[in-house]
Amino acid sequence: MQPSQKNSHLDDTLSVISAAAQLYPDSLNIARHHAELLAQCGRDGEALKACEAFLTDFGVDGELLSLALRLRQHIGCYERPAEAGSKSVSLCMIVKNEEKCLARCLASLKPVVDEMIVVDTGSSDRTVDIAAAFGARVFDFTWNGDFSAARNYSLSKALGRWILIMDADEVLSERDYPLLQHQLHSSADKLVAWSVTTRNYTNRTECEGWHANDGRYPEQEQGDGWYPGKKVRLFPALQNVRFRGDVHEMVEADLRIMGTPIEQADFVVHHYGELADDDRRAKQVRYYNMGKQKLLERPDDIIAAVELALQAGELELFDEALVLWDNLLSRGITSRDVFFNRSYVLMGLKRFNEASDMALKAMEVDPDHKESAYNYGMCLLNLARPGQAVAFIAQESAKHPDYPLLMALLCVLYLCTGESASAQAISEKLRAGNYAVTGFVKERVAVLEQLGHLTTALRLRQAAAKIPATNMGIQ
Repeated sequence: MQPSQKNSHLDDTLSVISAAAQLYPDSLNIARHHAELLAQCGRDGEALKACEAFLTDFGVDGELLSLALRLRQHIGCYERPAEAGSKSVSLCMIVKNEEKCLARCLASLKPVVDEMIVVDTGSSDRTVDIAAAFGARVFDFTWNGDFSAARNYSLSKALGRWILIMDADEVLSERDYPLLQHQLHSSADKLVAWSVTTRNYTNRTECEGWHANDGRYPEQEQGDGWYPGKKVRLFPALQNVRFRGDVHEMVEADLRIMGTPIEQADFVVHHYGELADDDRRAKQVRYYNMGKQKLLERPDDIIAAVELALQAGELELFDEALVLWDNLLSRGITSRDVFFNRSYVLMGLKRFNEASDMALKAMEVDPDHKESAYNYGMCLLNLARPGQAVAFIAQESAKHPDYPLLMALLCVLYLCTGESASAQAISEKLRAGNYAVTGFVKERVAVLEQLGHLTTALRLRQAAAKIPATNMGIQ
Protein backbone atom coordinates (compact mmCIF):
# COMPACT_ATOMS: atom_id res chain seq x y z
CA MET A 1 0.00 0.00 0.00
CA GLN A 2 1.33 3.45 -0.96
CA PRO A 3 1.87 6.01 1.86
CA SER A 4 -0.92 8.18 0.49
CA GLN A 5 -3.30 5.22 0.41
CA LYS A 6 -2.28 4.26 3.95
CA ASN A 7 -2.93 7.81 5.20
CA SER A 8 -6.27 7.89 3.43
CA HIS A 9 -7.18 4.55 5.02
CA LEU A 10 -6.21 5.85 8.49
CA ASP A 11 -8.21 9.04 7.97
CA ASP A 12 -11.29 7.06 6.92
CA THR A 13 -10.93 4.75 9.93
CA LEU A 14 -10.47 7.73 12.24
CA SER A 15 -13.67 9.33 10.91
CA VAL A 16 -15.61 6.17 11.70
CA ILE A 17 -14.06 5.79 15.17
CA SER A 18 -14.57 9.50 15.98
CA ALA A 19 -18.26 9.20 15.13
CA ALA A 20 -18.51 6.01 17.19
CA ALA A 21 -16.80 7.72 20.15
CA GLN A 22 -19.47 10.42 20.11
CA LEU A 23 -22.28 7.89 19.84
CA TYR A 24 -20.89 5.56 22.52
CA PRO A 25 -18.98 7.71 25.07
CA ASP A 26 -19.10 4.91 27.66
CA SER A 27 -17.27 2.40 25.47
CA LEU A 28 -13.77 1.80 26.81
CA ASN A 29 -12.52 0.05 23.66
CA ILE A 30 -13.76 2.74 21.30
CA ALA A 31 -12.19 5.45 23.48
CA ARG A 32 -8.86 3.59 23.45
CA HIS A 33 -8.88 3.11 19.66
CA HIS A 34 -9.85 6.73 19.14
CA ALA A 35 -6.84 8.00 21.12
CA GLU A 36 -4.47 5.59 19.37
CA LEU A 37 -5.72 6.48 15.90
CA LEU A 38 -5.44 10.21 16.56
CA ALA A 39 -1.79 9.63 17.50
CA GLN A 40 -1.16 7.50 14.39
CA CYS A 41 -2.58 10.31 12.24
CA GLY A 42 -0.14 12.78 13.80
CA ARG A 43 -2.83 14.75 15.59
CA ASP A 44 -0.86 14.86 18.83
CA GLY A 45 -2.84 17.55 20.66
CA GLU A 46 -6.17 15.82 20.06
CA ALA A 47 -4.65 12.45 20.87
CA LEU A 48 -3.35 13.73 24.20
CA LYS A 49 -6.76 15.19 25.08
CA ALA A 50 -8.31 11.82 24.22
CA CYS A 51 -5.79 10.06 26.47
CA GLU A 52 -6.55 12.46 29.33
CA ALA A 53 -10.28 11.89 28.86
CA PHE A 54 -9.73 8.12 28.86
CA LEU A 55 -7.73 8.24 32.10
CA THR A 56 -10.42 10.41 33.68
CA ASP A 57 -13.40 8.33 32.57
CA PHE A 58 -12.05 4.77 32.67
CA GLY A 59 -9.07 4.81 35.03
CA VAL A 60 -5.45 3.89 34.44
CA ASP A 61 -4.61 1.85 31.36
CA GLY A 62 -0.90 1.10 30.95
CA GLU A 63 -0.79 1.46 27.16
CA LEU A 64 -2.82 4.67 27.08
CA LEU A 65 -0.77 6.15 29.90
CA SER A 66 2.46 5.35 28.04
CA LEU A 67 1.03 6.95 24.91
CA ALA A 68 0.00 10.03 26.87
CA LEU A 69 3.50 10.37 28.33
CA ARG A 70 5.11 10.11 24.88
CA LEU A 71 2.74 12.76 23.52
CA ARG A 72 3.31 14.99 26.52
CA GLN A 73 7.06 14.80 25.96
CA HIS A 74 6.56 16.24 22.47
CA ILE A 75 4.02 18.87 23.53
CA GLY A 76 5.61 19.93 26.83
CA CYS A 77 4.22 20.86 30.25
CA TYR A 78 0.98 22.75 30.70
CA GLU A 79 2.41 26.20 31.46
CA ARG A 80 0.83 29.57 30.75
CA PRO A 81 1.33 31.85 33.80
CA ALA A 82 3.19 34.43 31.74
CA GLU A 83 0.38 34.91 29.24
CA ALA A 84 -2.30 34.95 31.96
CA GLY A 85 -0.49 37.73 33.82
CA SER A 86 -2.08 39.13 36.99
CA LYS A 87 -4.87 36.54 36.92
CA SER A 88 -2.58 33.52 36.54
CA VAL A 89 -3.40 30.63 38.87
CA SER A 90 -1.02 27.91 40.04
CA LEU A 91 -2.65 24.71 41.25
CA CYS A 92 -0.52 23.38 44.12
CA MET A 93 -1.00 19.80 45.34
CA ILE A 94 0.80 17.21 47.44
CA VAL A 95 0.10 13.57 46.58
CA LYS A 96 0.96 10.01 47.46
CA ASN A 97 -0.48 6.90 45.76
CA GLU A 98 -3.46 8.69 44.21
CA GLU A 99 -3.71 6.91 40.85
CA LYS A 100 -7.39 6.08 41.41
CA CYS A 101 -8.54 9.68 41.62
CA LEU A 102 -5.81 12.06 40.40
CA ALA A 103 -6.86 12.11 36.73
CA ARG A 104 -10.39 13.17 37.59
CA CYS A 105 -9.08 15.89 39.88
CA LEU A 106 -6.65 17.35 37.33
CA ALA A 107 -9.20 17.16 34.50
CA SER A 108 -11.66 19.20 36.59
CA LEU A 109 -9.07 21.89 37.38
CA LYS A 110 -7.06 22.24 34.21
CA PRO A 111 -9.57 24.59 32.50
CA VAL A 112 -9.24 27.22 35.26
CA VAL A 113 -5.55 27.07 36.19
CA ASP A 114 -2.43 28.14 34.32
CA GLU A 115 -0.03 25.57 35.69
CA MET A 116 -0.21 22.49 37.90
CA ILE A 117 2.40 21.90 40.60
CA VAL A 118 2.28 18.33 41.92
CA VAL A 119 4.61 17.42 44.78
CA ASP A 120 4.91 13.68 45.27
CA THR A 121 5.79 12.47 48.76
CA GLY A 122 6.71 8.88 47.90
CA SER A 123 4.16 7.21 45.60
CA SER A 124 4.66 3.56 44.71
CA ASP A 125 1.87 3.48 42.08
CA ARG A 126 1.44 5.45 38.81
CA THR A 127 0.54 8.76 40.42
CA VAL A 128 3.62 10.57 39.11
CA ASP A 129 3.04 9.35 35.55
CA ILE A 130 -0.59 10.49 35.59
CA ALA A 131 0.39 13.94 36.82
CA ALA A 132 3.07 14.21 34.14
CA ALA A 133 0.67 13.03 31.43
CA PHE A 134 -1.71 15.88 32.29
CA GLY A 135 1.12 18.38 31.95
CA ALA A 136 1.84 19.00 35.62
CA ARG A 137 5.28 20.01 36.81
CA VAL A 138 6.10 17.15 39.17
CA PHE A 139 8.56 17.42 42.06
CA ASP A 140 9.72 14.86 44.61
CA PHE A 141 9.65 15.65 48.32
CA THR A 142 11.15 13.37 50.95
CA TRP A 143 8.37 12.87 53.47
CA ASN A 144 9.26 14.13 56.97
CA GLY A 145 5.87 13.88 58.67
CA ASP A 146 5.14 17.58 58.19
CA PHE A 147 2.27 18.39 55.82
CA SER A 148 3.03 22.10 55.96
CA ALA A 149 6.59 21.54 54.81
CA ALA A 150 5.35 19.61 51.77
CA ARG A 151 2.69 22.23 51.01
CA ASN A 152 5.21 25.04 51.31
CA TYR A 153 7.57 23.23 48.94
CA SER A 154 4.78 23.23 46.35
CA LEU A 155 4.28 26.98 46.88
CA SER A 156 7.98 27.60 46.29
CA LYS A 157 7.66 26.11 42.78
CA ALA A 158 4.62 28.14 41.69
CA LEU A 159 4.96 30.83 39.02
CA GLY A 160 1.39 32.15 39.05
CA ARG A 161 0.07 35.25 40.82
CA TRP A 162 -2.55 33.19 42.65
CA ILE A 163 -2.40 29.85 44.43
CA LEU A 164 -5.22 27.29 44.36
CA ILE A 165 -4.90 24.43 46.87
CA MET A 166 -6.58 21.10 46.15
CA ASP A 167 -6.17 17.43 47.08
CA ALA A 168 -6.27 14.50 44.67
CA ASP A 169 -9.62 13.20 45.97
CA GLU A 170 -11.33 16.53 45.22
CA VAL A 171 -12.82 18.10 42.11
CA LEU A 172 -14.23 21.40 40.95
CA SER A 173 -17.53 21.46 39.05
CA GLU A 174 -17.59 22.91 35.55
CA ARG A 175 -20.59 24.99 36.53
CA ASP A 176 -18.40 26.78 39.10
CA TYR A 177 -15.67 27.82 36.65
CA PRO A 178 -17.27 31.26 36.07
CA LEU A 179 -17.56 31.78 39.83
CA LEU A 180 -13.87 31.11 40.42
CA GLN A 181 -12.91 33.36 37.53
CA HIS A 182 -15.19 36.07 38.91
CA GLN A 183 -13.37 35.90 42.26
CA LEU A 184 -10.08 36.48 40.45
CA HIS A 185 -11.45 39.39 38.40
CA SER A 186 -13.03 41.01 41.45
CA SER A 187 -9.74 40.88 43.37
CA ALA A 188 -7.35 41.71 40.52
CA ASP A 189 -6.43 45.08 42.02
CA LYS A 190 -6.34 44.08 45.69
CA LEU A 191 -4.86 41.45 47.93
CA VAL A 192 -7.60 39.17 49.21
CA ALA A 193 -7.80 35.49 50.07
CA TRP A 194 -10.81 33.27 49.54
CA SER A 195 -12.20 30.76 52.03
CA VAL A 196 -13.88 27.94 50.14
CA THR A 197 -16.64 25.60 51.34
CA THR A 198 -15.82 21.93 50.85
CA ARG A 199 -18.63 19.44 50.39
CA ASN A 200 -17.33 16.32 52.18
CA TYR A 201 -19.51 13.54 50.75
CA THR A 202 -20.42 10.80 53.18
CA ASN A 203 -22.88 8.04 53.95
CA ARG A 204 -22.71 8.96 57.64
CA THR A 205 -25.84 11.08 58.10
CA GLU A 206 -24.94 11.55 61.77
CA CYS A 207 -22.01 13.85 60.86
CA GLU A 208 -22.26 17.31 62.34
CA GLY A 209 -23.63 19.78 59.79
CA TRP A 210 -24.84 17.00 57.45
CA HIS A 211 -26.88 18.10 54.41
CA ALA A 212 -28.81 15.92 52.00
CA ASN A 213 -27.67 16.12 48.38
CA ASP A 214 -29.85 18.78 46.79
CA GLY A 215 -29.26 18.27 43.07
CA ARG A 216 -27.33 21.51 42.68
CA TYR A 217 -24.31 19.54 41.44
CA PRO A 218 -25.83 16.40 39.88
CA GLU A 219 -22.55 15.31 38.23
CA GLN A 220 -20.53 15.62 41.44
CA GLU A 221 -22.91 14.59 44.23
CA GLN A 222 -22.24 11.17 45.75
CA GLY A 223 -23.16 9.28 48.91
CA ASP A 224 -26.19 10.14 51.01
CA GLY A 225 -25.13 13.75 51.49
CA TRP A 226 -22.29 15.94 52.71
CA TYR A 227 -21.03 17.98 55.61
CA PRO A 228 -19.20 21.28 55.15
CA GLY A 229 -15.65 22.32 55.83
CA LYS A 230 -14.15 25.73 55.22
CA LYS A 231 -10.59 26.83 54.67
CA VAL A 232 -8.60 29.24 52.54
CA ARG A 233 -7.79 27.61 49.19
CA LEU A 234 -7.34 30.58 46.85
CA PHE A 235 -4.86 33.28 47.86
CA PRO A 236 -2.16 35.57 46.46
CA ALA A 237 1.25 34.03 45.85
CA LEU A 238 3.12 36.00 48.51
CA GLN A 239 6.51 35.10 49.94
CA ASN A 240 5.32 35.54 53.53
CA VAL A 241 2.19 33.41 53.21
CA ARG A 242 3.00 29.85 54.14
CA PHE A 243 1.25 26.88 55.71
CA ARG A 244 1.43 26.30 59.46
CA GLY A 245 0.59 23.10 61.35
CA ASP A 246 2.10 19.62 61.10
CA VAL A 247 -1.15 17.80 60.28
CA HIS A 248 -4.07 20.20 59.71
CA GLU A 249 -2.04 22.70 57.75
CA MET A 250 -3.51 26.13 56.95
CA VAL A 251 -2.39 29.57 55.69
CA GLU A 252 -4.90 31.61 57.67
CA ALA A 253 -2.41 32.59 60.38
CA ASP A 254 0.03 34.20 57.95
CA LEU A 255 -2.76 35.94 56.05
CA ARG A 256 -4.01 37.52 59.26
CA ILE A 257 -0.50 38.61 60.25
CA MET A 258 -0.19 40.36 56.89
CA GLY A 259 -3.63 41.92 57.21
CA THR A 260 -4.91 40.19 54.08
CA PRO A 261 -8.73 40.07 54.10
CA ILE A 262 -10.34 36.62 53.92
CA GLU A 263 -13.64 36.53 52.03
CA GLN A 264 -16.08 33.72 51.35
CA ALA A 265 -15.82 32.25 47.85
CA ASP A 266 -18.90 31.53 45.75
CA PHE A 267 -17.58 28.27 44.31
CA VAL A 268 -17.31 24.99 46.25
CA VAL A 269 -14.97 22.00 46.27
CA HIS A 270 -16.26 18.42 46.14
CA HIS A 271 -14.36 15.97 48.34
CA TYR A 272 -14.75 12.18 48.10
CA GLY A 273 -12.08 10.91 50.46
CA GLU A 274 -14.52 9.43 52.94
CA LEU A 275 -16.28 7.44 50.21
CA ALA A 276 -13.37 6.33 48.07
CA ASP A 277 -10.42 5.87 50.40
CA ASP A 278 -9.87 2.12 50.73
CA ASP A 279 -7.46 2.56 53.64
CA ARG A 280 -9.29 5.42 55.31
CA ARG A 281 -8.85 3.97 58.80
CA ALA A 282 -5.12 3.42 58.25
CA LYS A 283 -4.81 7.06 57.21
CA GLN A 284 -6.82 8.18 60.25
CA VAL A 285 -4.59 6.13 62.55
CA ARG A 286 -1.52 7.69 60.96
CA TYR A 287 -2.92 11.20 61.51
CA TYR A 288 -3.91 10.28 65.07
CA ASN A 289 -0.40 9.10 65.94
CA MET A 290 1.05 12.25 64.42
CA GLY A 291 -1.42 14.28 66.48
CA LYS A 292 -0.34 12.50 69.67
CA GLN A 293 3.27 13.34 68.96
CA LYS A 294 2.33 16.94 68.24
CA LEU A 295 0.46 17.26 71.54
CA LEU A 296 3.33 15.62 73.38
CA GLU A 297 5.67 18.29 72.04
CA ARG A 298 3.17 21.12 72.63
CA PRO A 299 1.02 20.15 75.63
CA ASP A 300 -0.46 23.65 75.93
CA ASP A 301 -1.67 23.74 72.32
CA ILE A 302 -5.49 23.86 72.62
CA ILE A 303 -6.05 23.40 68.89
CA ALA A 304 -3.83 20.30 68.85
CA ALA A 305 -5.75 18.87 71.84
CA VAL A 306 -9.12 19.44 70.14
CA GLU A 307 -7.89 17.90 66.88
CA LEU A 308 -6.60 14.82 68.69
CA ALA A 309 -9.83 14.40 70.67
CA LEU A 310 -11.85 14.56 67.44
CA GLN A 311 -9.56 12.03 65.76
CA ALA A 312 -9.85 9.64 68.71
CA GLY A 313 -13.64 9.87 68.50
CA GLU A 314 -13.65 9.18 64.76
CA LEU A 315 -11.50 6.10 65.39
CA GLU A 316 -13.93 5.02 68.14
CA LEU A 317 -11.14 5.16 70.70
CA PHE A 318 -13.75 6.40 73.13
CA ASP A 319 -11.80 5.97 76.38
CA GLU A 320 -8.88 7.97 75.02
CA ALA A 321 -11.19 10.58 73.52
CA LEU A 322 -13.01 11.03 76.84
CA VAL A 323 -9.74 11.72 78.67
CA LEU A 324 -8.87 14.36 76.08
CA TRP A 325 -12.27 16.10 76.29
CA ASP A 326 -12.14 15.97 80.11
CA ASN A 327 -8.71 17.61 80.05
CA LEU A 328 -10.10 20.40 77.90
CA LEU A 329 -13.01 20.91 80.29
CA SER A 330 -10.61 21.02 83.23
CA ARG A 331 -8.79 23.84 81.45
CA GLY A 332 -11.98 25.86 81.23
CA ILE A 333 -12.78 25.10 77.57
CA THR A 334 -16.56 24.90 77.70
CA SER A 335 -17.71 25.47 74.14
CA ARG A 336 -20.69 23.88 72.39
CA ASP A 337 -18.38 21.61 70.41
CA VAL A 338 -16.66 20.30 73.53
CA PHE A 339 -20.01 19.39 75.11
CA PHE A 340 -21.34 17.92 71.86
CA ASN A 341 -18.31 15.77 71.16
CA ARG A 342 -18.06 14.62 74.77
CA SER A 343 -21.72 13.59 74.45
CA TYR A 344 -20.87 11.56 71.34
CA VAL A 345 -17.98 9.83 73.11
CA LEU A 346 -20.13 8.98 76.14
CA MET A 347 -22.73 7.50 73.81
CA GLY A 348 -19.99 5.33 72.31
CA LEU A 349 -19.22 4.14 75.85
CA LYS A 350 -22.97 3.49 76.41
CA ARG A 351 -23.06 5.99 79.29
CA PHE A 352 -26.33 7.44 78.05
CA ASN A 353 -27.40 9.34 81.17
CA GLU A 354 -24.18 11.34 81.17
CA ALA A 355 -24.31 11.70 77.38
CA SER A 356 -27.81 13.17 77.52
CA ASP A 357 -26.67 15.74 80.09
CA MET A 358 -23.79 16.75 77.82
CA ALA A 359 -26.12 17.10 74.83
CA LEU A 360 -28.35 19.43 76.84
CA LYS A 361 -25.31 21.49 77.88
CA ALA A 362 -24.39 21.87 74.22
CA MET A 363 -27.91 23.08 73.49
CA GLU A 364 -27.73 25.58 76.32
CA VAL A 365 -24.81 27.15 74.45
CA ASP A 366 -26.46 26.77 71.02
CA PRO A 367 -30.22 26.06 71.16
CA ASP A 368 -30.31 25.48 67.39
CA HIS A 369 -27.67 22.76 67.34
CA LYS A 370 -29.65 19.98 65.69
CA GLU A 371 -26.94 17.34 66.15
CA SER A 372 -27.06 17.78 69.94
CA ALA A 373 -30.84 17.52 69.84
CA TYR A 374 -30.49 14.25 67.97
CA ASN A 375 -27.93 12.95 70.50
CA TYR A 376 -30.26 13.80 73.36
CA GLY A 377 -33.20 11.99 71.75
CA MET A 378 -31.06 8.96 70.94
CA CYS A 379 -29.85 8.77 74.53
CA LEU A 380 -33.42 8.69 75.82
CA LEU A 381 -34.37 6.03 73.28
CA ASN A 382 -31.35 3.93 74.26
CA LEU A 383 -32.42 4.29 77.88
CA ALA A 384 -35.84 2.88 76.84
CA ARG A 385 -37.56 6.20 77.59
CA PRO A 386 -39.16 7.03 74.22
CA GLY A 387 -42.15 8.73 75.82
CA GLN A 388 -39.85 11.26 77.48
CA ALA A 389 -38.17 12.06 74.16
CA VAL A 390 -41.04 12.23 71.69
CA ALA A 391 -42.32 15.77 72.38
CA PHE A 392 -38.81 17.21 72.44
CA ILE A 393 -37.79 15.56 69.16
CA ALA A 394 -41.08 16.56 67.50
CA GLN A 395 -40.32 20.17 68.38
CA GLU A 396 -36.71 19.93 67.16
CA SER A 397 -37.72 18.16 63.96
CA ALA A 398 -40.16 20.98 63.20
CA LYS A 399 -37.30 23.47 63.67
CA HIS A 400 -35.05 21.49 61.31
CA PRO A 401 -37.35 19.99 58.65
CA ASP A 402 -34.45 19.27 56.28
CA TYR A 403 -32.54 17.12 58.78
CA PRO A 404 -33.60 13.51 58.10
CA LEU A 405 -31.97 12.01 61.19
CA LEU A 406 -34.31 13.92 63.49
CA MET A 407 -37.27 12.87 61.34
CA ALA A 408 -36.17 9.23 61.35
CA LEU A 409 -35.71 9.31 65.12
CA LEU A 410 -39.15 10.87 65.56
CA CYS A 411 -40.61 8.11 63.38
CA VAL A 412 -39.06 5.49 65.68
CA LEU A 413 -40.28 7.29 68.80
CA TYR A 414 -43.83 7.44 67.39
CA LEU A 415 -43.68 3.70 66.70
CA CYS A 416 -42.50 3.04 70.25
CA THR A 417 -45.31 5.17 71.72
CA GLY A 418 -48.10 3.72 69.58
CA GLU A 419 -48.57 6.69 67.23
CA SER A 420 -48.49 4.63 64.04
CA ALA A 421 -50.26 7.11 61.78
CA SER A 422 -47.73 9.81 62.58
CA ALA A 423 -44.88 7.34 62.09
CA GLN A 424 -46.21 6.27 58.70
CA ALA A 425 -46.55 9.89 57.53
CA ILE A 426 -42.92 10.55 58.43
CA SER A 427 -41.72 7.30 56.85
CA GLU A 428 -43.43 8.20 53.56
CA LYS A 429 -41.84 11.64 53.57
CA LEU A 430 -38.40 10.17 54.28
CA ARG A 431 -38.69 7.55 51.57
CA ALA A 432 -39.79 10.23 49.10
CA GLY A 433 -36.47 11.91 49.86
CA ASN A 434 -34.61 8.61 49.28
CA TYR A 435 -33.68 8.24 52.94
CA ALA A 436 -33.29 4.58 53.97
CA VAL A 437 -35.69 4.66 56.91
CA THR A 438 -36.07 0.86 56.95
CA GLY A 439 -32.39 0.41 57.74
CA PHE A 440 -32.58 3.06 60.45
CA VAL A 441 -35.46 1.28 62.20
CA LYS A 442 -33.77 -2.11 61.97
CA GLU A 443 -30.64 -0.66 63.49
CA ARG A 444 -32.60 0.86 66.39
CA VAL A 445 -34.25 -2.51 67.07
CA ALA A 446 -30.86 -4.25 67.08
CA VAL A 447 -29.30 -1.68 69.44
CA LEU A 448 -32.20 -1.85 71.89
CA GLU A 449 -31.88 -5.64 71.94
CA GLN A 450 -28.12 -5.40 72.54
CA LEU A 451 -28.75 -3.03 75.43
CA GLY A 452 -31.20 -5.47 77.00
CA HIS A 453 -34.33 -3.35 76.42
CA LEU A 454 -36.21 -6.28 74.96
CA THR A 455 -39.73 -4.98 75.63
CA THR A 456 -39.09 -1.67 73.86
CA ALA A 457 -37.32 -3.47 71.00
CA LEU A 458 -40.24 -5.86 70.55
CA ARG A 459 -42.75 -3.00 70.62
CA LEU A 460 -40.78 -1.17 67.95
CA ARG A 461 -40.41 -4.28 65.79
CA GLN A 462 -44.12 -5.11 65.95
CA ALA A 463 -45.25 -1.54 65.30
CA ALA A 464 -42.94 -1.21 62.29
CA ALA A 465 -44.14 -4.49 60.81
CA LYS A 466 -47.72 -3.13 60.66
CA ILE A 467 -46.74 -0.36 58.29
CA PRO A 468 -47.10 -1.51 54.65
CA ALA A 469 -43.91 -3.00 53.23
CA THR A 470 -43.83 -0.37 50.50
CA ASN A 471 -43.16 2.14 53.23
CA MET A 472 -41.25 0.48 56.06
CA GLY A 473 -41.79 -3.24 56.49
CA ILE A 474 -39.37 -5.21 58.70
CA GLN A 475 -39.09 -8.91 57.99
